[in-house]
Amino acid sequence: MNFKLHFACSKDDLRPSMTQVYVTKKNIVATDANILAVVPTKDVFDDPSIELLPEEGMYIDSNDWKKLVGAYQVIYNGEFVVAFFPRKSEAHVRPRTIEDVGNYPQWEQIVPDASKFDSVGRIGLNPKMLYNLHQALDVPTFKLEFAGDNKPVAVAMPDDAYATSGNQYGIIMPLLIQDNKDEDLEGNGDEDQDVVDTLDQEVEVTDEVQAVINQ
Repeated sequence: MNFKLHFACSKDDLRPSMTQVYVTKKNIVATDANILAVVPTKDVFDDPSIELLPEEGMYIDSNDWKKLVGAYQVIYNGEFVVAFFPRKSEAHVRPRTIEDVGNYPQWEQIVPDASKFDSVGRIGLNPKMLYNLHQALDVPTFKLEFAGDNKPVAVAMPDDAYATSGNQYGIIMPLLIQDNKDEDLEGNGDEDQDVVDTLDQEVEVTDEVQAVINQ
């Protein structure tokens, strides 16, 4: 198991649920409000373990998740998450409950709708965020799908990018590259002489997205 989902978790103790990896019967999710990583639960746990997972989900602290990385098998026995490593070594992690930490953000509401993609002229990405997402999803390559101005960027996996299912995905908040056209230096309005000042400006999350991610 090489999904380094702790890379996608927040370090902000004021957002306790986002310092955790959220595990449900369907998906395992991590986000810091700038990037979001989603891995199918079946790519980490076997079917008997998934059956034992609480219906409302459970949390694994990001520091505890690190202890699971590199295991050849990860199970949940109803009390502990147990990771098995070569040379008969094991790691035992006690998950936390919703009552312990609080509700997780409604992350599904901010995933872009693949049927409603708009044209985007120019866009940039924060390389550190992109690196963290790459580490979290454990894939050699992925493609970016731009959902439009001031919208998250979907990160989709090619079908053959991962040996298990290739169903993991993520999103990343973009940097919008704006072209500010001023009047030309001669003041004659000649568009060919316009001075173009290109600025990299971080996109502010829309009120709707901010409200969802901060819940």
